[in-house]
Amino acid sequence: MRLFLDENITLRAAELFEQDGHDVISVQSLGLKGITDERVFEIARNQNRVLITHNGKHFIIQIPPRIEGVTHGGLLWLKFQLNRMNAEQVCGDLNNFFRTVTSVANSIWVYNKQSAIIRYYP
Repeated sequence: MRLFLDENITLRAAELFEQDGHDVISVQSLGLKGITDERVFEIARNQNRVLITHNGKHFIIQIPPRIEGVTHGGLLWLKFQLNRMNAEQVCGDLNNFFRTVTSVANSIWVYNKQSAIIRYYP
């Protein structure tokens, strides 16, 4: 899976995702700390990457079905803080989820504290 981590996601998550074979970049690894949500979404879209963020509400307005003809690699909205303390558990859960789906493109998924992945938009 091609992943793009928003700047609020710990870099430990990038390490763990890479260990599981994912192609990962982050706002931090690109040296783009402080860029706008619009630019984050543009990078994710242009590179066809799943955007992982804590700020899903900031991105929902930019993606289908709200804007006709806009496609994206998918949005995974974490409803809690992903940090170094919980990174192994959370990334393990997300890796298991990624193994169960063929694509998350053009959809929004929400991950809550109860370790459940819930489809939010088709």
